[in-house]
Amino acid sequence: MKQGEAGKLKQVAKGGAVFTFGTMSAYLLKLVIGVLVIRYVAVSEYGLISFGYVLANIMVVVGSLGLRNSLPRLIAQKRQERASQASIGEVSGTGLLLMALGSGILSFVFYGLADAISSWLNKPGLETVLRAFAFLIVPLALLQGLTATFQGRQQARPKALFEDITVHVARFVLVVMTMVIGLRFQGVLAAYVASVWIGFLMFVVFALTREKKSGIFRINMNIAKGMLAFSIPLLGVGLVNRLTDWVGTLLLGMYQSAEQVALYMAPSRLQILLLVPMMALGFIYTPIATRLHVSSNHSELKRLYESGTKWVVVFTLPLAMYFVIDAEYIVTLLFGREYAASAVVLQIIALGYAVHSIMGPNVATLVSCGRPKYVLYGSMAASGAAIALGYLLIPEYGATGAAVASTAALITSNMIASALLFRQTGVHALNARFGVMVMLLVACCAVLYFVGMMPAADNHFGHAGLFVGVYAFALVLPVAVGCLDSMDFEMLGSIEKRLTGQSGLSGLLRRYSIGAK
Repeated sequence: MKQGEAGKLKQVAKGGAVFTFGTMSAYLLKLVIGVLVIRYVAVSEYGLISFGYVLANIMVVVGSLGLRNSLPRLIAQKRQERASQASIGEVSGTGLLLMALGSGILSFVFYGLADAISSWLNKPGLETVLRAFAFLIVPLALLQGLTATFQGRQQARPKALFEDITVHVARFVLVVMTMVIGLRFQGVLAAYVASVWIGFLMFVVFALTREKKSGIFRINMNIAKGMLAFSIPLLGVGLVNRLTDWVGTLLLGMYQSAEQVALYMAPSRLQILLLVPMMALGFIYTPIATRLHVSSNHSELKRLYESGTKWVVVFTLPLAMYFVIDAEYIVTLLFGREYAASAVVLQIIALGYAVHSIMGPNVATLVSCGRPKYVLYGSMAASGAAIALGYLLIPEYGATGAAVASTAALITSNMIASALLFRQTGVHALNARFGVMVMLLVACCAVLYFVGMMPAADNHFGHAGLFVGVYAFALVLPVAVGCLDSMDFEMLGSIEKRLTGQSGLSGLLRRYSIGAK
């Protein structure tokens, strides 16, 4: 392998390992918090909380003006051009100011319209949720903005520490305190808002400390117009991409009861576990892919894309297949018998994210290659399909219809993004060995599904055995069919050294892999 490839790969692995630790910690806490809240409040109350939080997040995305997605690339470009620290600081500081102004205006609008929205949707109690969540719009937007500035500098630790760990540790502690004291619904709302403020304020202290050392935040409104011209298309991308996640909740909130919203949102919490590998790759991948594109090194970008996609599939697809196989056991164990009807929702969502992992970081690569409009076009088409399906299915099928609509949008968006990426750069991750690995894994899971239906397997040990069997097969299969090459093991070895200080596992797998020889 070329020295340049190894260096880029080690950067991906190092950043990905830090990001994975923070993200996995946060998502595990988020899942635990969700389970606690679901079991603590009534089903209808959880539906109102979920619906209100989605509406607040829409305000965050709009108020951020697309800068959450554009700042990392703008800063990475400045660094590639070897611009001065002051010039880079102007991009960071001006971007944060614009985000503060946009989100601040929308937070006032959101608070003022709470009663009208609740009355229009015929959701008693929703106005209380909306008023509470209006107070988290500004800090959440700026928290994400601070993360974006450090991401552009290829620093993963601040996001892991503040946006991931601090916010969710604070939320966990506050939710537990709410349960102990007995504050019920109002206490849960307060815990959600206060935790965001805690994480934001601690991030501000950290950023100001760094500011004294390097002057990384400056204001220059002369560059604001140019930044917005680049960012606004990404605002559309951000909204349309998030509609893939939000359309089900939004349409359920409009046409169905709060209980149906809860039946959809409870299993949807588990999808964060399916996203961690892709997000770990994408967080540090985007700035590096930008540099490779600027230097017109598409061959190295293609190899980086292929290697990253393989590991995403290895760690995502088995979990997705287990969710399909054992959905009813999972939702009743975590959320209670009241949520048994949501098992089919989990199965549909898992299938969608299985396809998402196979397609690789297509959207991140298109953005890195300066093609945000292509991402927007594909996402608009996919979200349009989701809205159409939602209108057709949700009024009659409720949560199940919402799951079908959002999953269809996710798959469509990925297919369009992958096609456009291949057309523009020739980058893709599919080859014969990769296809064989995926098909064999799906076949194995199909066999285990029928094994799991046997009466003898209907106990905790049987369900645990299914999980272990799926993952054991998934880890052995890529080695057995020779799907992995030397670059893939370079990535795994770098991550392993970063986490454990050793490389025994990657060395062992490399020894028995056909593709690495």
